[in-house]
Amino acid sequence: MRALFGAFIALLVMLSPAPADTLEGQYRIRGVEPDGRPYEGALAVKKMGETYVVIWSVGGRRFVGTALGAPSGFAVSFRHGEASGIAIFRPTEEGYEGAFAYHLNARAGQERWIRRE
Repeated sequence: MRALFGAFIALLVMLSPAPADTLEGQYRIRGVEPDGRPYEGALAVKKMGETYVVIWSVGGRRFVGTALGAPSGFAVSFRHGEASGIAIFRPTEEGYEGAFAYHLNARAGQERWIRRE
């Protein structure tokens, strides 16, 4: 029974999307603002000690953030001018997907990162 259970767990792990070895890299992004407006842009992630620097470029605006976690799941705090917020992400086959919220906003947006090859 234990061997069957172990084989089942191994199969689940093999079928799950494997996160990249690192978050570092360049991404295309697509998302939906908390008010429902869609957007697209670019994103760069660079390792900095135990954290990551995340820089978004969306419609001429630049957001800068700090990510903490691992390729298997992480959180990002971000800022643009006076606006700030937090996001959480999990791996997908293409990159990452997650949700974000601006500071003191009751609604969340969604974002998808597609790794550039």
